[in-house]
Amino acid sequence: MHRTSARMNRRELLGLGALALGAAACGGSTGGGGGAASSSQSLSGKKLESTLKFYNWAQYVNPENTKAYEAKTGVNFEEANFTSNEQLLTKLQTTKGQKTYDIIVPDADHVRIEKDLGLLMKLDHSLIPNLKNLAQAKKVEIADLVVCILDRPRHAELIAKVREAGARIMLIGDGDVSGVIATSTGDSGIDIYMGSGGAPEGVLAAAALRAIGGQMQGRLLFRNDDERGRARKWGITDLNRKYSMLDMAKGDVMFAATGVTSGSMLKGVRRFGNGAETHSIVMRSKTGTVRWISAHHNFSIKTGLPSWA
Repeated sequence: MHRTSARMNRRELLGLGALALGAAACGGSTGGGGGAASSSQSLSGKKLESTLKFYNWAQYVNPENTKAYEAKTGVNFEEANFTSNEQLLTKLQTTKGQKTYDIIVPDADHVRIEKDLGLLMKLDHSLIPNLKNLAQAKKVEIADLVVCILDRPRHAELIAKVREAGARIMLIGDGDVSGVIATSTGDSGIDIYMGSGGAPEGVLAAAALRAIGGQMQGRLLFRNDDERGRARKWGITDLNRKYSMLDMAKGDVMFAATGVTSGSMLKGVRRFGNGAETHSIVMRSKTGTVRWISAHHNFSIKTGLPSWA
C-alpha cells in the first residue's frame, strides 16, 4: 500500500482495510457516518442522527454515492464546500463552540493546526469495526490478529488505535508492497496490512494480490490543490472514490519482483567472485501461478553489463 514529492504518481493511497475519514468538526452532532449497517443504525449498532453535515472540497463526492448513502441509512446528507484550507479554518474559528459539521476534510498537513486550536473532536475509532469484522471472518479473537504497518511517524495514531483495539502489530521498516503480499501467504502470520503509501506501490500490491488471492481497498489522499487539479486533468472526477483491487489492477495481470536487499519476501542480491545470485518472484492472475526463481549470474560470460557489475 504512503509521500515525498508533489507529483501525482506519489500521491498517497490508503492500504488494506484502512479507512479514509475526515476529522470530526468541533460541536457537530455525534451521529457521524455509519452507512453500511441499516436504515437506522450505524456500524456500531448505535442509532444515527437524522442529518450528517459534511464540509468538503468541491466536487469531491459523487452525487450518486450521496443518494445511495441516504437510501441505505435514512440519514440526510448535507454538504457544504470550501475552496481552500484557509477558508475552512476561518469557518471553524468563527463558529467555534457551535454545532457546525460532523465531518470535515482538510489537507493532512492542516489537521494538526485545527487540532491545536481546539477545533476538532476526537474520532471514536471504536465505531470503525475493521478488525472486529476480520476477526469474525477468520473465527478468531481480535487479540489473535496481527496487523502489519509501515513504521513511519504518519502512522503513529493508527498504531496506537490498533493496540487499543487489542490486536498485535508487526512493524516493518520498509517494503510496504511485501507487507501487503504477506497477508496472503500462509506462513507469514500477518492477517491485514494497514496504512497509507505511494500510489504506485498500491497498484503493485493490488497486482500481486490478484494472483495469490486477497482483497484490497484504498482511496487517493491529496496534500494540496495542485494534486487535486492534476487528478481532475487526468479524468478523476470523484476524488473521494474508494478503489477496489480490480479497479487498481484489471485484466490479465503479471507481477514480477527481484530482491535488492533482503526482506521478508525476497532475499537480496548476493555477490561472489565474477557473479551474483538473485531471488525473484513472478505471478500471473489468470492462472494463479507463483514462481520463485533463484538465479545464478556469471559475469565473466554475460555481456553488456554495467561497469560496476
